[in-house]
Amino acid sequence: FTSSTTLTSTGTGSGGDISFTKTVDASSSGGQSLTGNTAGATTFGGAVGTTPLLSLTTNAGGSTKINGGSVTTTGTQAYNDAVVLGGTATTLSSSGTGPLGNITFAPTVDAAASGIHSLTVNTAGTTIFDGDVGTTMALASLLTDAPGTTDINAAHVTTSGAQTYNDAVVLGANTTL
Repeated sequence: FTSSTTLTSTGTGSGGDISFTKTVDASSSGGQSLTGNTAGATTFGGAVGTTPLLSLTTNAGGSTKINGGSVTTTGTQAYNDAVVLGGTATTLSSSGTGPLGNITFAPTVDAAASGIHSLTVNTAGTTIFDGDVGTTMALASLLTDAPGTTDINAAHVTTSGAQTYNDAVVLGANTTL
């Protein structure tokens, strides 16, 4: 896609790489969900959810590249494949509460280049790190907001700068920060 994309129904792509070079928006706040199914890379070159999506899900087996700086939903975000942050500062936000606001990273989260890309997660749900963070390429920093909780079920969370957890943290594994 080479122009701004407005979703008018739930979108699912499969096969090779899926690339959005511009914004991806719902037609109304929380109106549509997006699921990306590919063994290749799902790449977001622009902001996702300037008009918030209901939810965003990627499947296992590929990778998700977030280069547009932000992803905003009214519900869950589930990254079931490796996430690579390409924007200098990436903010993932959900206005959902409890389980409806969960933002889940099933495998790994890494920077595209070590120490340059930061991650901020804002949700009243649970931020879940099931895989290592920054072990291939360290994040510059990691920040979570005050509402909700953060579950760290990974062995390592690596940044070159600050890690600030403003919500309650639950360790599900022996973790090195």
